[in-house]
Amino acid sequence: MERRSLLRPLAFVVLVFGVIWCTMIVRWRMANRVPNGTDVALYLVALPLGLLLGFVLLRKVIDATKKRRQKAAQADVADADAAEPVTPEDPSLAWQLPIFAANVLFAGGDTPAALIDAARASQRAELHPTLRDGQGLPVFAVGVDDVDTAAIDDSLPDAAQGWSESRKRALVLAQTLATRVLDEHFDALRAADPSADMPPGRAKPRPLLQLEWLLPAHWSDADRDAAQAWLTAQLAAQGWSAPSLQVTVSGIGSGAAALKRLDDLNRAFHGDAPRLPHLLLASDSHIDEASIAEWDAAHRLHGASRPEGQVPGEGACALLLAAKHPAGEAELARLHRLLAAQRAQPVDKPGRLQADTFNELVGQALERTKLEADAPAHLVSDTDMRASRSAEAMHLVEQALPERDPIETLLPLGIANGECGAALALATVAVAAQLAVDTQQPGLILSHHDASLRAVAVVTPPAPATSTSTTPTLA
Repeated sequence: MERRSLLRPLAFVVLVFGVIWCTMIVRWRMANRVPNGTDVALYLVALPLGLLLGFVLLRKVIDATKKRRQKAAQADVADADAAEPVTPEDPSLAWQLPIFAANVLFAGGDTPAALIDAARASQRAELHPTLRDGQGLPVFAVGVDDVDTAAIDDSLPDAAQGWSESRKRALVLAQTLATRVLDEHFDALRAADPSADMPPGRAKPRPLLQLEWLLPAHWSDADRDAAQAWLTAQLAAQGWSAPSLQVTVSGIGSGAAALKRLDDLNRAFHGDAPRLPHLLLASDSHIDEASIAEWDAAHRLHGASRPEGQVPGEGACALLLAAKHPAGEAELARLHRLLAAQRAQPVDKPGRLQADTFNELVGQALERTKLEADAPAHLVSDTDMRASRSAEAMHLVEQALPERDPIETLLPLGIANGECGAALALATVAVAAQLAVDTQQPGLILSHHDASLRAVAVVTPPAPATSTSTTPTLA
């Protein structure tokens, strides 16, 4: 062992001298030059010695830096270990968000059950019959059937008359789904209102439900205000108006932000101030020629030569949430606190199959909800047709649930429905809630639409309010 430790640095020294000597001799011969004493001393002695000295110094600096980092990490661990016995666990990590209704409207189906069937059947986005790219070739895109934007042209405010077809489709999808949910649930909320039993002359209208509409962040404030005014007027014409129904609009930049909004509502419902039942609605669309041209110019369209491209899609999702159990409403499931982290490197870079971040999040979520490693009966994700996302999702299932069939366990909603922004993120919760009802078993939602951000949450069947599950919040 001692001989080997001496031979390795000696061999390195010989290699450095040999490479430099051979290089200089070849160079001098090609130039027909006879080296003098200065050349020999400078290039054959001083240069290799200088390189060796620089290497030794660099190695010492690197070793010293590693030692400092190790000492700092050990100190942090020691501090954390010392503080752990006296630091109480945050009780808010045990909060759960009750879900009383989950409705969807996508190309893959207009119910959560239909989206489940589409995912299990491995339904994929197909070439659109009419939309073309800049070269006149058909593109992968999926739209909802029978979306009639002409029917709303007369009702649009002046500020929205010049909107693109995709924006009008987002409005129609939102109105259609909101109408369906209110038809099914608003009367039950009204019947649960104590003022409903008061004499007609003494009863005062009061807020019963807050509808929060999530629209893409790239819409301007003025456009979102115009959309809010339009939807409020459409719902009022059907009998749902203020003050009993309050309509607000928010800009959401990503699916992860939509999941963060759910986590915010979870914390708000457990706060001191009473909260109205909340209808969280999201809609988005990229189905029109203008959107296809924009994506084509940005090289975003999915295709055989672009496996990391995306598929334009559209859809809407609505979740009915409440802090207290509304009379006449059956609780579907409960969403636990969200857990998120950043990958060490983006998924579309080399080494993308590394699922350490996802594995850690899943492990922590199951541990904090007191579930066994094989407890989740299903994993619902926003996985789309990008090769990196599909590979990462399958790799995660194989690592996290090695006993399960990945094809049966994973439900990737984005493959059949395309890019739908916040609507698709909420759909993962809607589908997981439906599966919790069907199987009476817990499940996981997985979000990895972003190149680096990963989010995980547990969805369980209805549980008593004294549930001890704890899952960290989305950072």
